Amino acid sequence: MRLRLSSLYFLFFLSGVSGLIYESVWSQYVKLILGHAAYSQALVLTIFMGSMAIGAYLTSRVIEKAQNPLFYYALVEIIVGVFGVFFHSEFLIIEHTLFYDILPNTDNTQLANFFKSSAAILLLLPQAILLGSTFPLMSSAALRINAANSGSTIGTLYFSNSIGAGLGALLSAFILIESVGLPGTSLTAGLINIFVGLAAWGISKNTSGTPLKPLPSGRTTPQPHDSLLSLPSLLILVSFFTGFASFLYELSWIRMLSLVLGSSVHAFELMLSAFIIGLALGSLYIKRKIDTLENPRRVLAYIQILMGLAAAATLPLYTNTFDTMSWLIQALKPTDQGYILFSIGSQLICFVIMLPATFLAGMTLPLITNLLIKTSVGEAGIGRIYAANTVGAIFGIIIASHLLIPLVSMKWTIISGAAVDIVVGLAILTLATSNLPKRITYTVSTISIVLLAAMASTKFDQEMLSSGVYRFGIATLPPQSEILFYEDGKTATISVIKHSDDSISIRTNGKTDAQINPAESLHSADEVTMTLAALIPLAMNPEIKTVANIGLGSGLTTQTILASEAIEKVDSIEIESKMIEGAKLFGSSVDKVFTDPRSHIFTDDAKSFFTSNNKRYDLIISEPSNPWVSGIGSLFSTEFYSHIKRYLNNDGLFVQWIQLYEINLENIASIVMALDENFEQYHFFNTDNANMLVVAKISADKEFKLRPLTGTHISNSLHRIGLTSSTDIATHYLGGKQLFSPVFEELSQNVNSDFFPALSYSAPISRFKNANAIDITSLHTNAIPLLKVLNNNQYPVSTSGTIHFDPNVLAQRARDIIDGKADTVPEKIQFALSIVNSLERSCRSSTPEPSSISALQVIAGSINPYLSRSELDTYWQNLINICDKSSNQALLNWINLHAAIAKQDMKEVADLTNGLLTNMPLLTVDQTSYLVTSALLSNIMSGNEKGFYHLVSKYIALSEFRVLPFDMQLLIAFGHRSFNEKSTEPF
Repeated sequence: MRLRLSSLYFLFFLSGVSGLIYESVWSQYVKLILGHAAYSQALVLTIFMGSMAIGAYLTSRVIEKAQNPLFYYALVEIIVGVFGVFFHSEFLIIEHTLFYDILPNTDNTQLANFFKSSAAILLLLPQAILLGSTFPLMSSAALRINAANSGSTIGTLYFSNSIGAGLGALLSAFILIESVGLPGTSLTAGLINIFVGLAAWGISKNTSGTPLKPLPSGRTTPQPHDSLLSLPSLLILVSFFTGFASFLYELSWIRMLSLVLGSSVHAFELMLSAFIIGLALGSLYIKRKIDTLENPRRVLAYIQILMGLAAAATLPLYTNTFDTMSWLIQALKPTDQGYILFSIGSQLICFVIMLPATFLAGMTLPLITNLLIKTSVGEAGIGRIYAANTVGAIFGIIIASHLLIPLVSMKWTIISGAAVDIVVGLAILTLATSNLPKRITYTVSTISIVLLAAMASTKFDQEMLSSGVYRFGIATLPPQSEILFYEDGKTATISVIKHSDDSISIRTNGKTDAQINPAESLHSADEVTMTLAALIPLAMNPEIKTVANIGLGSGLTTQTILASEAIEKVDSIEIESKMIEGAKLFGSSVDKVFTDPRSHIFTDDAKSFFTSNNKRYDLIISEPSNPWVSGIGSLFSTEFYSHIKRYLNNDGLFVQWIQLYEINLENIASIVMALDENFEQYHFFNTDNANMLVVAKISADKEFKLRPLTGTHISNSLHRIGLTSSTDIATHYLGGKQLFSPVFEELSQNVNSDFFPALSYSAPISRFKNANAIDITSLHTNAIPLLKVLNNNQYPVSTSGTIHFDPNVLAQRARDIIDGKADTVPEKIQFALSIVNSLERSCRSSTPEPSSISALQVIAGSINPYLSRSELDTYWQNLINICDKSSNQALLNWINLHAAIAKQDMKEVADLTNGLLTNMPLLTVDQTSYLVTSALLSNIMSGNEKGFYHLVSKYIALSEFRVLPFDMQLLIAFGHRSFNEKSTEPF
């Protein structure tokens, strides 16, 4: 008997693993239908719990008639497994029908939402109903084997299944989805179910000759303190309200902890697993005591009361988690190992908040179930309790996500749940333990109310909540900041902050999404990106009339688009209504967004909006938050781009804002290659050095150029970000598909996909490691003017400057260097200038002085990338004249090389670099890198294939180049593509 029970417990553990893998995967799939992770999680939980309630209830109606419930359990597990194996194919059919057949013919938002929800229900309902029947069936089978210790058996089953579920949540988040994608993860869960079913069938087959006997259905002997009012209906109600309150807690805790841990996919799964593990530990604890309790109803009452108080006590605890996270961020190194410790620390924070209440919650269902099966309800009580609990959970999910959190805040949602648990506990004391002295009930009631009121008086510091502590380890806002707006929305917490310099930022879960400085003479870095997101496409196509903007943010992009009188309509799509309310506080900076009749704002998911609206646009701009935020990665996927291009006119443009901070080059590559699969042409623009814009077209133009922009309002927008004319936009150009696709194809480990969401699972690690991809925009300031050469000097050097765009600022510094204004440049350059100014003495030496070579390289890197050939020619010619008749040929060759690079004489560059690499054995790593990069560029531009591959084979394998600089990676990949040959080097 013991062996069979242990086997069943293990199988039910595996069933719990697969069950939470399904919940995790389903959330990802349903997100692709609904559009936001918060919506999909709430709906998946609702469907998951609702379907399981149906399954549990239906099973409870027939369980006592089943001769061998283990056989039916095995059958259900196998069917669930088959659903899991084929789930992806089923999803594709339903998604295609929804987005290609139903929604395009639906012009009503409410009706569209109904169809989307119906599609999700159709997708999940059958499998979830079957999952709901597994607990009653397995419990019945186990109880028939060990009826004498029913409480221990029920408790062990709850523990086994719950601890498996906690492990399943972690497996899906940290291993499976990233490794094998959504289809592979669903397949894995399905195979687990099939294995469990086959194993259970084998056990049931071995006992088929002696059918398992049902439990007796009569009442047990009344206990001394039992009340006639202690009816099964009371226990079912208790189960309902326990489930209701627990999910008020869970959804509130997840939203609250998102402000501490961040709102990544990993953070969500850590929170979910902590909640479930707490339930499991509670079940494990009570299972050892449940069969020996003298008065289990009174124990149940006290547990309910303590659970409510423990949940309320999380409020003062919560305020301390920000300091804990601050310490954790500052104590850990931003490495892969640090991220593991960060995840462990985050899990511990979740445990501190959730464990006391969830531990108590884990005791309740085994207690209630054991009490009910010993009444006249008998074995059928297992399914009824389970069904009542899950129905309560459904109401908790709906009320928390759609009413309490948006209307009264997360804090009061928890207080509401605590009040429910306390009232339920007091009701049990009053109704089910009538012999208990009233003074005890009154005392318990008074103490509970006083403690609940004390917890409810906890004040949340909104500055702390808005700090985004999980990013920089600082649990407060900058000095002299003022909270203008703070609201808990349906999907996120939105805050608007006024800073000491009078700039205003809008934040989502503590993460700044946009910042504007209202002063006429100042502008923020974000304003450059938001303004150029509107102006660049207008410069590329002056005929743009209809625009859709995904992600309202501050509203500045929409405001800038409306500056063009040619624009007829701008539709802004924002999924969080509180973001729209917060954006209004930017005042006159975005007033047209809310007053101009051409502007229309829609609260919807982008994918469903375009499908339901079914209209084409001349321009679509996508301005999502960072890809590490849960749910955002799907706005950078190949499936999203495939879908969105259907709503562009023939000559339409698509603009993608990509943040280059808290992300690495491989992450960027996964986005770019997703674009590459769907657009024939795209161009990259640097905005403020930390962000870039990609402008894409479905079909390639024969000629790409930026046209002058006209109009007073547009001129004002340009001047606002430090540009004197529309031609200055061209200075932000980086390059097009021909230049960048080769290197991103090499860097891309996976194309970002809805079904293989590499970005969503790798970007949180990049965020923690403070990674960045500014190597892309740093090409503008590369010591060798690669972009000038590779883009054939298509775009000019700017004469205006902005503090948020280095090339323009550095261009002015370059002119100061040439003009000899040493006092206006950094000390390093001043020192280099002093050496170069005494070059005549160095030229007399027979061997080049290392300091002279280094100084020349510093000066070359400070002027060559930023000035025109005509400006540079005089400077370098003067230096050549100084050393022209010198015997120091090596030093003269270095001067000639810098001059040739400035003139873009690629043949001379090739000759000089070859000579210097061959004849100078004591080069530093920096000098070697400079020479090899110059040589690669010159061989590519002169078509010298042999010379190019000689460089790759000879120098790229050197130890100092094992991690290649991005400029080298770009040139090698571009060269391979240019010479029509695949790379064989691991770079």
